[in-house]
Amino acid sequence: MLKVYGFGRVNSAARGHTRDLRVLWALEEMQMPFELIGMDHPAHELNTDAYRKLNPFEQLPAIDDDGVVLTESAAILIYLAKKADKLIPSDQPFFASSRELVSRSAFETTLCRVRLRMFRRSCGGIHSQKRSFASRR
Repeated sequence: MLKVYGFGRVNSAARGHTRDLRVLWALEEMQMPFELIGMDHPAHELNTDAYRKLNPFEQLPAIDDDGVVLTESAAILIYLAKKADKLIPSDQPFFASSRELVSRSAFETTLCRVRLRMFRRSCGGIHSQKRSFASRR
């Protein structure tokens, strides 16, 4: 069974802003069964030798799908969507466009809130590009 390593406990400032939520949302949307392994971040469970074997960067999320281990949320999303044949188009041009959007969203969330607002203003409309992609279906 697919194992998802996510936050079982985080500091209050991080609640609702963790990258494991992306993976959990996608799994729920695709109705894929999984086992959630909740990691206690304040108790430093990510810094253990056991977890470091899974992810040497000591970050979440991570998945273990019968030996296929991935540790970056964007890569996990693409892997799961391709495996389930859901959420992303199977034809190559549209797949490339959806991958671009996944990569862009992964990049955006790594920026602090102030820089994210500046980025959105300067690129003139990530949201319009999403609508453009949706209209191509």
